[in-house]
Amino acid sequence: MKEKEKNDLTMILFAQSVAGARNVKPMKRLEALHNDIGALINGEKPTASWELTKTKAEKEYETR
Repeated sequence: MKEKEKNDLTMILFAQSVAGARNVKPMKRLEALHNDIGALINGEKPTASWELTKTKAEKEYETR
C-alpha cells in the first residue's frame, strides 16, 4: 500500500468518526464509506464521508 492510499484511508476513518460524533445515522455512514472505498479503487478523491460532517449552514453556503 502506498503512502497516499494510507493517508486517504486515515482521512476517511477520521471523517467517519466525526460523522459518528455528530450523530449521523449508521446507514448513511456505511453508504458514505462504501462510496469512498469505491472512489479510491477508481483513483478518485474520496469525499462522501466529509459531506456527512458538514452542517446545514455550510451546505447552504456552498450552494450560493
